[in-house]
Amino acid sequence: MSTAEQVTERSDWLQSRKSAIGASDVAAILGASPFAGPWEVWADKTNRLEPWKGNDATRAGQAFENAVLDQAEQELGKLERNIRVVHESLPMSATLDARLAGAHLPVEAKTTGIVGPVYGNWGEAMTDEVPEYYLVQVHAQLCVTGSVMAYLFALIAGRGVVQFQIQRSDKLCERLGNICADWWHQHVILDQEPSREIMPPHLDVVKRLRRVADKKTTFGPVVAKLVERRERLNQARLTIEKRVKQLDASVLMALGDAEAASFDGGELTYFKQSRAGYAVAPTEFRVMRIKLKGTK
Repeated sequence: MSTAEQVTERSDWLQSRKSAIGASDVAAILGASPFAGPWEVWADKTNRLEPWKGNDATRAGQAFENAVLDQAEQELGKLERNIRVVHESLPMSATLDARLAGAHLPVEAKTTGIVGPVYGNWGEAMTDEVPEYYLVQVHAQLCVTGSVMAYLFALIAGRGVVQFQIQRSDKLCERLGNICADWWHQHVILDQEPSREIMPPHLDVVKRLRRVADKKTTFGPVVAKLVERRERLNQARLTIEKRVKQLDASVLMALGDAEAASFDGGELTYFKQSRAGYAVAPTEFRVMRIKLKGTK
């Protein structure tokens, strides 16, 4: 049903993603991903985007992935890591974080809450109660591999490493396969651009569009108005930011050597914060927080 190979270089993995719909792409196509949508998948598969360099959250995930998989290996047994599987007849592939040796069951490693808040709703251990995005992604892996179940190990802030188990649904696999086959033909083979109305592409994605050196275009009246509106808003933002900094200075001067203050309308704190050094150098800084009465 599928062919498998080990991926040793990240650049090879990034390049191989363009030849088929990956498991995370399936969630994006279905609108179940908070990180991407159909337009980004189309632009990526048709080579319209510069390579993605990642962000703090993905770099943290990569830094902790092996530790999560080490925990999974202790609980499940020997794992084969970084395995790319390609479906024999559908334009679908999956790069597994790992698979259980012998049984070849997919094992996915996730981290959440390491940078920023915990993403999505996570249920009890040993259930399939994971955020929809991950549920679709793992089920796409089951479709590609033909496996009957998959494991997802998640490092969740405040909970540690938690094991989840996701059972295969043949009906869902058939549905996902049909959707991917139709989508690939329409948007990659025929190169029809997906609608941007329902899920407009993120700014970070649009910034990655490939540009032609020295090429110049002309905006029509509609886009020209957008540019003018953007510049007016930007000037207003700069004015507001300047005024806020002036007010911050006045408030902190009034705070003196204290770290907090109360007033008739609420309270203000200026406590020291710290950032761990797994992705960047450890740093300490202070953050002003204001809580007004009657606000959450």
